[in-house]
Amino acid sequence: GLGQDWTGALAILDYQAMEIGVIIHFNIGTSAGIQGCSGPGAPPMASIFNPTATNFTAQWAQSMVDLGAKYAVYVAKHACGFATWPTKAALPDIGLVYNYSVQYSPYKGNIVADFVRDVRARGVQPGFYYSAVTNSYMRVDGGTVHTDVPVRPPQVNVTQEQYEQIVIQQLGELWSSYGDLAEVWFDGGYQSSLKANLTALFNTLQPNACAFGGYGVTPNSVRWCGTEAGQADYPNWSTGTSSAGDPDSPDWNPAEVDTTLQNNDQWFYNPSVGLRTLDVLKSVYHGSVGRNGNLLLDFAPQPNGLLPDDAVARYKEFGDWIRACYGSAAGSTSGQGTVLIVSLGAPTMVDRAVIQEDQAQGERVRAYTLDAYVNGAWQQVSTGSSVGHKRIDVWSHAVAATQVRVTFTQSVDLPVISFFGVYDPISC
Repeated sequence: GLGQDWTGALAILDYQAMEIGVIIHFNIGTSAGIQGCSGPGAPPMASIFNPTATNFTAQWAQSMVDLGAKYAVYVAKHACGFATWPTKAALPDIGLVYNYSVQYSPYKGNIVADFVRDVRARGVQPGFYYSAVTNSYMRVDGGTVHTDVPVRPPQVNVTQEQYEQIVIQQLGELWSSYGDLAEVWFDGGYQSSLKANLTALFNTLQPNACAFGGYGVTPNSVRWCGTEAGQADYPNWSTGTSSAGDPDSPDWNPAEVDTTLQNNDQWFYNPSVGLRTLDVLKSVYHGSVGRNGNLLLDFAPQPNGLLPDDAVARYKEFGDWIRACYGSAAGSTSGQGTVLIVSLGAPTMVDRAVIQEDQAQGERVRAYTLDAYVNGAWQQVSTGSSVGHKRIDVWSHAVAATQVRVTFTQSVDLPVISFFGVYDPISC
């Protein structure tokens, strides 16, 4: 296990401390009314991309603040291949210019630049999603150029090596032109043939960024939790490469829990499916942030660029609930050791606890029990295993307690607890 000599990479601990991020799916799939492209067939024409609203990225940033998100990942290029910034990527030796992007659409702006400017202005850290293994414009699927598929407009004919040159050029643009990024997303990973170039580029241009799907490229790697439903496995460890992690792994690689606001796993705007309810989102919060995971919640703007009014309201409703329920504890403490007690004075109705480890000392807790002092006697209210950055333990029922005790029944070293608090159910 990780003992006292271990300290995590600062950037990855900062990432875990942010807890909530958003991912914005606004690309040519939005204009086409599809959930992105799949396969090497021809994508929609660039001429259909024309968001008409003004300052829509500022609206996104306001909703991030309303939600309480601390970072935001914008889908700069999804599977279709359409670039939402004016890319200069080109292959002069074959006379090819990457002409599937905003500057070849009726919309001449730079959405990536506007996004970065507006989220930073609201104290939210930017990041980018760029799929290296899919690009319908270049007939790429599964990381491979499908030369057997006929080239149809707006597609271009490239070799595998030429496609990989374009990937490196475009990632170079995104990683060098917009300042420090909180996170980059390799959806589906990356081709093994690209690994050396990607690693060098990433560690030169964005050494402090975290990378989803970036295990082997950076020490600041983030793993997928294994589901898009919004519920991480429990226990869920900060180390390891499997979806639930592995407490015995030496690799710090915490989980991100990506999920949609829209029903039916719809990432791009789809007005026909409706939005998940606040009650469902509460469960998502407990199943992600409450299980030592980062919640990455989807934003799906309309073709005009703006988030729909019902989504704007739901993000604020969700953020308001998080702040009301978990903004202030009925009582809290911190410290080192196998037992910590929160004293509440008079009997107080409580029904949940939040436990946080100081992960700069490693993730040490392996099992715990929670007991409440009720009517002059201790009674067990819950048990658990992983804690990590944060564990939210919601009990089966509320109790009128004067004290609440956590006992760390298994640990690999002396637990170092940065926060242990209990909460009143009334605001939750």
